[in-house]
Amino acid sequence: MNLEMNLYDKKIVKCTKCGKTIGEVEIDVKVVCVMCDNCKIENKQKDSSYDFLNKRMIETM
Repeated sequence: MNLEMNLYDKKIVKCTKCGKTIGEVEIDVKVVCVMCDNCKIENKQKDSSYDFLNKRMIETM
């Protein structure tokens, strides 16, 4: 049995937040909530600022 891959054995993966094309994966792979580097950085900044405020509120109570 010869298992050669061609262009149609892959699907394009796009960022769930901005829609930017990230890369390709095999067709049978399931991908959930993929983000590009820019969206990851924005997401981390939002999370870290919220955590900082949340910690400050806990410390003052």
